[in-house]
Amino acid sequence: MNTQNPALPLQKKFSFRHWRISNKLLVVLLLVSLVPLLAAIGIVVRTSTDALTDETQANISLLGHSVALRFSNLLLDNHNLLQVAANNPAIAAYLRAPTPAQPIPPEPVNAALTNLQQTNPAIDVVGIYNPEGTVMAHTDRELLGKNLSSRDFIGMALRGQPFVSGIRRDLVNDRLGINFSVPIRDKGAIIGAMATHLDGKLFTDMFAQTLHASSDRNAARVMTLYLVDPNGIVMSQSREGGLLYRSLGTLSPEAARRVAEAKPLGGACPESQAQCPPKDRIAHQPESLPALQLLGDRVRAAFTAGRGGSVRFCRPANLAAAAPPNGHECDGAWHVAAYAPVSPVASADGGSTQPFMVVVDLPEQAFLDAVDQQRLFGFGIAAFMALLAIAISLLLARVIAKPINRLATTAGEIEQDKPFRQQMVAEVTTLGDEIGHLARIFSKMVLALQARMAELRTIYQIGRSISSSIDLDETLNYVAHSIREVVPYDAIELSLLDEPRRRMVVHLALGGDPVGNIQRSYAGDQGLVGRLLASGEGILVSDLDTAPEARNQPARTWTALAPRSYLGVPLQVKGKTIGALELVGKQPNEFDPDKLRLLESIAMQAAIVIQNAHEVRTRENQLKQKIQELNIEIDEIKRAKQVGEIVESDYFKRLRARAGQLRAGRSKQEPSSDA
Repeated sequence: MNTQNPALPLQKKFSFRHWRISNKLLVVLLLVSLVPLLAAIGIVVRTSTDALTDETQANISLLGHSVALRFSNLLLDNHNLLQVAANNPAIAAYLRAPTPAQPIPPEPVNAALTNLQQTNPAIDVVGIYNPEGTVMAHTDRELLGKNLSSRDFIGMALRGQPFVSGIRRDLVNDRLGINFSVPIRDKGAIIGAMATHLDGKLFTDMFAQTLHASSDRNAARVMTLYLVDPNGIVMSQSREGGLLYRSLGTLSPEAARRVAEAKPLGGACPESQAQCPPKDRIAHQPESLPALQLLGDRVRAAFTAGRGGSVRFCRPANLAAAAPPNGHECDGAWHVAAYAPVSPVASADGGSTQPFMVVVDLPEQAFLDAVDQQRLFGFGIAAFMALLAIAISLLLARVIAKPINRLATTAGEIEQDKPFRQQMVAEVTTLGDEIGHLARIFSKMVLALQARMAELRTIYQIGRSISSSIDLDETLNYVAHSIREVVPYDAIELSLLDEPRRRMVVHLALGGDPVGNIQRSYAGDQGLVGRLLASGEGILVSDLDTAPEARNQPARTWTALAPRSYLGVPLQVKGKTIGALELVGKQPNEFDPDKLRLLESIAMQAAIVIQNAHEVRTRENQLKQKIQELNIEIDEIKRAKQVGEIVESDYFKRLRARAGQLRAGRSKQEPSSDA
């Protein structure tokens, strides 16, 4: 039968009705998806690009203000903490006492210093000074008794004004940080000063925490945070190197003068001196970066106005370029910087000069990458949707048409008597739709049909083979081995019924104790074999431990195996039971109903052959007995015939006549009894 698609005329072949399912779906999906999509692409790209740019700029500005607020709170908290510590009565009592030649602070004063450091671990130096500027107590014991009135933060506090420096490197130990100082008063009179130094490592720690907490991990990896003083010098940075201790743009003469006076980058002794007082040190001047003049000008203007802002600037590959880039040209990378001032606590002159500015620097490409991706995504949506429509159409065609084609192909192979390849429809059977349901039913039907055909083929081959033999022992052995090929077992017994005695005589046993010259027999009404004879039907026992007949039966040839599974069928000919075929397995559930049905089919043919072989053996035994009796009769007849032939021979007659003559002559010679 031809199951292929019939050939179509050329004019119909190209009509939409006769297209393949995949082609139909492709055309429909392309028309439905691409037309409205192309109209929406422009709007999506434009709005998403603007929104992402604005959002990024707002986020870094917000981040700058957030970091600046944290620094403002830090300065205020540390100033208040120092003010509270300066009001300690033990410190005032110590300063009111006469100044000793070598100050030895009492334990309450030392405890006050220790408590201040423990309250804020970022404080690395704490000192107490008398009205002359002499160190009365200090975390560095080597400074006790020295006069430090020349230091600006000590002199300002002794004149009655709290002091908070900008970020700077210490002139004595060259450590980066901020100096705090407050006057110590007793009844309105200034009796000394107390000062602390905030370690600059705190700034980098705060930068690291801020970047780590950022929600945009990609931007945080390339973002730089730094602190800029009023002169435009970068005093602290979240990354090593880069702009640290360098000036954003060129310093103005006024800014250079302030740097020379304040010495924010520390200083060096004159060349002729190995050591010198801090006031005599020559200030280190920062390296100018003219290429960043735009950023520096904006930051310095923000200091004057006391407000934040943002700027887009070019950061050239060579930071030491002689001049900033012109116009929109940039030989490096465009950056966006947001800056926010840190609120002052107090200043030396009582004004409102900002201590430093927080700058958040982000390469423009960090967020423009996302913008570019949005743009490329928008322009690529059309192509993607076209490919998606093609893929969906092919997928739907595969989902719908391919399973049907597989079922049709498989059915055609079965029709041509080819073996069923279950893997051809295995994927189809996993579907949850109607096609999958049909495939599962189809697969089960074919498997059941093939299994039945295999059983019939096996039964036919077994029947054909055992029918070729009329020897009982040979037939029984072949039946036992043939059954093992289709129904595996551990032991088998094949018994025939001795009708007069109602006993089952074991003619064959494999796997257990062998049957010797003296055949073993069982009562026909005991155990499982008794149940077989009584019911005339097959018995399947999955676990012999649960079967009461197994406990009440006599010892079998397989008893030593301790079997757990049992399968038995009667051997019947024309409704009459002539014996039983019994199998056992060592493990439970070794047999199932299919094995029982197969064994019953085999037993139907085997019973006839076994009965025929048994009848042949019986007739042979009877014939042998008759032949033996006939041989005895023949031997007797032969002996009689041989005697007759001897008696009737001439020789025997002459011999008998001679014997008579001899007897007569002997009679004449003997005297009579009367003489």
